[in-house]
Amino acid sequence: MNLRKLLCISKCILFLTVALLAMLSACGTGGDLPVPPSDSSARPQREFQAHSRQASYVGDPPVAVLEANPTEGDPPLLVNFSAADSFDPDGEIVNYQWDWEGDGVYDFDSGSYPTTYHTYTDYGWYHPVVKVTDNDGNTATDTIAIQVYLGQPPVAVLDAGPLEGNPPLVVTLDASDSSDPDGEIVKFEWDWEGDGHYDYDSGTNPTLEYTYTLGGVYLPTVKVTDDRGNVHSDSERIWVWDTSPGDWWMFGRERTHRRRSTAPWLRVAATAPFFTTGGDVNSSPAVAKDGTVYVGSDDYKLYAIKPDGGVKWSYQSGNWIWSSPAIGPDGTVYAGSYDNYLYAINSNGTLKWRYNTGGFVDSSPAIGIDGTVYVLSYSGDLYALLPDGRLKWTQPVSGTFGNSSSPAIYVVNDSIVIYVSSGMMLYAIVDLEIQPLMWWTRVISDFPFQFSSPTVSEDGTVYVGAIKSGDGSVWAFSYNGSLKWEYPTGSPVASSPAIGGDRTVYIGTANSGGGEMLALNPDGSLQWSFLTGGEIWSSPAIDRYGNIYFGSQDNNIYALKKNGSPLWDTPYQTGGDVDSSPAITFAGTAGGSGSLMYVGSNDDKIYVFAGAP
Repeated sequence: MNLRKLLCISKCILFLTVALLAMLSACGTGGDLPVPPSDSSARPQREFQAHSRQASYVGDPPVAVLEANPTEGDPPLLVNFSAADSFDPDGEIVNYQWDWEGDGVYDFDSGSYPTTYHTYTDYGWYHPVVKVTDNDGNTATDTIAIQVYLGQPPVAVLDAGPLEGNPPLVVTLDASDSSDPDGEIVKFEWDWEGDGHYDYDSGTNPTLEYTYTLGGVYLPTVKVTDDRGNVHSDSERIWVWDTSPGDWWMFGRERTHRRRSTAPWLRVAATAPFFTTGGDVNSSPAVAKDGTVYVGSDDYKLYAIKPDGGVKWSYQSGNWIWSSPAIGPDGTVYAGSYDNYLYAINSNGTLKWRYNTGGFVDSSPAIGIDGTVYVLSYSGDLYALLPDGRLKWTQPVSGTFGNSSSPAIYVVNDSIVIYVSSGMMLYAIVDLEIQPLMWWTRVISDFPFQFSSPTVSEDGTVYVGAIKSGDGSVWAFSYNGSLKWEYPTGSPVASSPAIGGDRTVYIGTANSGGGEMLALNPDGSLQWSFLTGGEIWSSPAIDRYGNIYFGSQDNNIYALKKNGSPLWDTPYQTGGDVDSSPAITFAGTAGGSGSLMYVGSNDDKIYVFAGAP
């Protein structure tokens, strides 16, 4: 490189350097690329910014700590508050303020005192707050939860009566024994059916009446509310007999088999053979609402007999019909036969359906509240059939011979319980809709077959007779299976119990030397006995006044007063054994002044007794 070129390059570099310095000088320190200071002349700005941040508070804030005792209880609830554990790390706390409810409003200033108290008079949850202030003016808060109880709840007590009867049933509901231990009851609400819907508010009135017009089981409930809003409820069970099929519409009159009619009976106005079949009548009659009498016969027929004694229709089965008919709400008549079938016959006499149980059926069917038909078979099974004839379920039981017991139906805690005797056992079976549940079993005999059907009283006691080897007993169990008592009869018991209005138990014995009608007190002691000239297989029927009617194998039909003395001057004599059980119903429309009693005999006849006041 020559000297001229070197000088030229040097001049260019010098020119570019001067130009760049001029540009930087023109931009100054406010540009995007400020020149950092070479000394401490800019540091006061950094010190001012740090001083500005410290100016938002003075010193360190305090720490609030709130304690309370008690934190829960009944009103009025006195709560002691303490914030004594609160502190300030670089000073002292000079003020305490209190918000009792936690609503943001400070209700009390205790100055420099860290403790105080407050009384809560209303129930509910509270979240009180303490706010502490230190000597620099800094504040802090703390809170705690306080629960004030509703107070002690009221106690609902419901009494009702009558607990059962025919519709329309007027029931008095009385909750006047309800109470509140720490206040007063301000409202009574009523649920007529027990379905969870409260139908009526009677205010502070604890007593009223309600009329049940339809048959069924009801659980009327009262809900009481006290002056703090606490509630409590109590219920009673009301059983309104389903009289739509008739007053005596199945064996034992109704589902529990108490065999107690509301029809009156004071004297016999007339009596006569009502109808003649072609065979012995061991079946017990059922009477429909229109007065039609349904009964089976050993001539294999199920009869529908008009009130005037004419034949409405007859249906031919394949063998004897000892089973007593049951009438469904739609008029369907159910009866079993020794041809192994349970029959469902339409009210016009045509076959609706039949079901083969695989064994003789002389058990009398029982109809549940939902229309389920329960019947025992010599196959050794209890059958539950739907109203259309489909099988609902079966439950094996012990007996395969003499399974003549008719199921009794009772409601326990809203569950349908079926009580039936079979073999040597008494069974309690719960209907779970899709299947049965064997609740409990009890041994009642050493003999392999039974004929007595259980009866359930108003208090849930289950009574049943038993045939033993050369002996017999009457048993009483609580609905849950606990034994109440056993009464040894000294002779077999094939009759089924009837329960009087005073809870007296009436049942016959089958002593070949002369059967006895027994009257047993509710505690199992003997009240009286009445001797007949033959075995008593007939189950007694009771009228409104407590008179008792039954048949005997001495061919007679008996009527006794409540005290065991004869109601009739002489028993009524038929031409054969009377194993059929009487059915008592009103003459004419329900509630009429007269009554009728139907009973069969082994002279092929059905007898009618007309009663008048």
